[in-house]
Amino acid sequence: MRNILNSTIGIFIVFTIFFPLSPFVFSSGNAGALTTICSIIIIFLLLQQKINVTNNLYMLLFPVLLSFIISALYWQEIMLLNYPKYLIFSIIIVSLLQKNIVYIIGKYSTFVIVFALCCAVIGFIYAAIGGSAIYTITNPNGREFYFYLTTFTVTNYSGFIRPSAFFDEPGALSFYICFVVMLREILWPRKRALNFALLAFGIVTLSLAHIVFTILYIIYCLITKPTTKLIVGLVIILILSFVFLAVLPNKDVVFEYLISRSSSDTDGQGRSALLQAAIDTLQNAGVGLYIFGIDSNCLVNYDEACRYIYPRMGENILSPVVFGGLLTSWLFYFSYIYVGYKSLRKFIPNFIIFSFLLLYLQRPYIYLLSYSFMFMIALRLSIGFFDKEK
Repeated sequence: MRNILNSTIGIFIVFTIFFPLSPFVFSSGNAGALTTICSIIIIFLLLQQKINVTNNLYMLLFPVLLSFIISALYWQEIMLLNYPKYLIFSIIIVSLLQKNIVYIIGKYSTFVIVFALCCAVIGFIYAAIGGSAIYTITNPNGREFYFYLTTFTVTNYSGFIRPSAFFDEPGALSFYICFVVMLREILWPRKRALNFALLAFGIVTLSLAHIVFTILYIIYCLITKPTTKLIVGLVIILILSFVFLAVLPNKDVVFEYLISRSSSDTDGQGRSALLQAAIDTLQNAGVGLYIFGIDSNCLVNYDEACRYIYPRMGENILSPVVFGGLLTSWLFYFSYIYVGYKSLRKFIPNFIIFSFLLLYLQRPYIYLLSYSFMFMIALRLSIGFFDKEK
């Protein structure tokens, strides 16, 4: 009976982590409700077990709630109290997790991401040989998701796509791949072959952050366990990468696109432009902005009351403090200090956790849906409660 309960909890958690960001759910506007319902069910199921909380993660609840209460009073915006609900759910759930459930999460997450990556690769090949979108889903904000045989994509530039499988964008697929690799590395450190395969085929997302994480993971493996098999695996990844680039259609368009993603392009929408806009805003700001942020609407009503009023400055390391101030973003920055310090003190496994957290620098969504769960699981792993497999 206990094994059935643990498996049920694990399945619900994996579902809550992976599927709210599917265009089928996301475009319907029900992703938030689905995450909330699943979170409540998970907490209920966890409370059916013998509770043995041996970590201090739950102690984050009070300061997080207090931060948003103060911010809500300052802005006189009661909806700010609703903003951190996914993070609060995540703190409660991850605090209650036992080690055996984490292994179940790792097992099922591996199945999901392998299936997702297969769909992405098949869809990429389909588009590369001339296949066109079968149908389109339109998000409530007007964004379109194109479905190519087995994968969604939001990019369709001159005959190439960046596949996202059944997630909302290719960067999300890459993010999930890196999350699963981090989780597997900690739970099963002797089983790295699949990790390298996931990262190698994940290059199909054309994510720069994916490449950075892959390099950091290689460095981590070389330092912790430099074996002949590892060297052979790295050579295979290198060969596959060169082959992928060699057969990639419209290579010039692809490289131009990648460059524009990391620099200020002609429309001012590149990553560097977003960061520069945030820097300019902070430089011209008073103390109040540093504490409380530029506008409460940037947290509770971004699309309608913030996005078109202020310069675009999201998705970078400074956007949390610009939008919500240090009062609501302290946990985001504190986590890097904490895990970074632990990486210096205890390289294994904290460096790989820190490497994963670096992905949040361009996706600082610790209060958003699935990203809250992955963020808190990473912190929980760094605390060290989950022992390695014996």
